[in-house]
Amino acid sequence: MKLPSYLAIAAALSFAVLPLGAKTERTVEKTFTVTGAGTLRLNTCGGTIRVAAGPDGVVTIVAKQTARADSEAQAEKLLANVELAFDQSGNDVQATAKCGPADKTGSDTSSVSVEFIASVPAAYAANLHTSGGSIIVGDLGGNVEARTSGGSIRLGNIGAGVDVRTSGGSIEIESVRNRVLAHTSGGNVRVGFVGKLAGDCELSTSGGGIILTIDASAAFRLDAATGGGTVRGNGLSIEAETGRRDRDKLIGAVNGGGPLLKLRSSGGNIRVDAR
Repeated sequence: MKLPSYLAIAAALSFAVLPLGAKTERTVEKTFTVTGAGTLRLNTCGGTIRVAAGPDGVVTIVAKQTARADSEAQAEKLLANVELAFDQSGNDVQATAKCGPADKTGSDTSSVSVEFIASVPAAYAANLHTSGGSIIVGDLGGNVEARTSGGSIRLGNIGAGVDVRTSGGSIEIESVRNRVLAHTSGGNVRVGFVGKLAGDCELSTSGGGIILTIDASAAFRLDAATGGGTVRGNGLSIEAETGRRDRDKLIGAVNGGGPLLKLRSSGGNIRVDAR
């Protein structure tokens, strides 16, 4: 999955303050030199996180701070409370954004957010946390962990394991070659597995459906159940444990069995397609 070049746009705004009525933006960019694979850690008090694969040897992070308030003065005050911290330890790079206390003199619509836009070498791993926004990651070779309290999670082709959780959005993983843990409280889950399952996997949603694609030769134990829809396995060579295939669950060994693939939905359909 290829992402747009957000970094060039953000760099042009670096260190600029753009007042637009009651909205003020400030952008800061940092560049780090690395010598091999590492981990990118981003943690923001609220805002979208975007990570794309870029040139080897360089990690670039853009922090776009946005404040909205009744007046420009109040918006500037909100931005003044934002704390940005950048750190490098070996090949690991970290950025943290703390939004500080809210402006009690403004209206209830006053808000401040910090969006992170990063470019890392393709072999990198990522550990990403936001208190309120979507997380979008391109093609990375390392493990990806992502947490958001209020947005969707979208990943490209991931060469290692995935551990993602959102309280209010969908999850989409274009392809993954290792263990997957994925949970959402309010959206659909769509994952493409490549090769055999490297370990037990669990995917669940409290408010949507689940669609998976998996290699026809993959061996695993399927445990899929839904409280509000149907479960379908298309093209699977499965020996159902109950001796039959129930409408709302499907449990059994696929291609002789192997790691557990556990799927749960409280209110949607589940579909597993062999390819």
